[in-house]
Amino acid sequence: MTRHPFEFVLTKFVKPMGITRSALQEGLNADEETLDAICRQEGEMTPLLAMKLGRCFGISPELLMMMQITYELEQTCKTHQTEIDAVKPLVTQTEMPALPAHERRADPKLMLLATVNNSIGNLDEHYAASDLESLFYSDPIHADGHYAIRTLFTEATLQEFVDFITDRKIPFDNAKAIYHYHLNTLKGQPNAKFKWFFE
Repeated sequence: MTRHPFEFVLTKFVKPMGITRSALQEGLNADEETLDAICRQEGEMTPLLAMKLGRCFGISPELLMMMQITYELEQTCKTHQTEIDAVKPLVTQTEMPALPAHERRADPKLMLLATVNNSIGNLDEHYAASDLESLFYSDPIHADGHYAIRTLFTEATLQEFVDFITDRKIPFDNAKAIYHYHLNTLKGQPNAKFKWFFE
């Protein structure tokens, strides 16, 4: 189950750092209503609040917004599953028109990919961004992806990881599942920063 972004902020920053309600309100320059929503772990993470929390705690506003979207989609799916299942697709994925070149998404967050490919001497064996992204959705994960997964949690930085999953809109739970695959299936060593991030 995806956690609410306010729960993430409280459990990872506010409570461990011993930040009081008044200190948080002053730091965020926020009103009582906003503080109540954060403390109750209810309400919506707005872009403005994500930017304030990002500046306050040094975390990515995009990550917080992605967590909010993932949380809302999960809650909506639970509440309206029957209604969603009743929808009849009018266009299949293969029939969708391609975007013009100037509208195609750029790939500005590829440091993670560079880290993974850095120690692979043969260019023919390098991963593409789509290869790396597909690992987060593969079940089961093919052995060809094991090297990349090990590298994610032994050589890449947490910031590189967050930038990639944010840019690619990879659900938080999928990212967490990859880390647990590294630990449980590949018998990799725990990474303190990633453990902090996911747990």
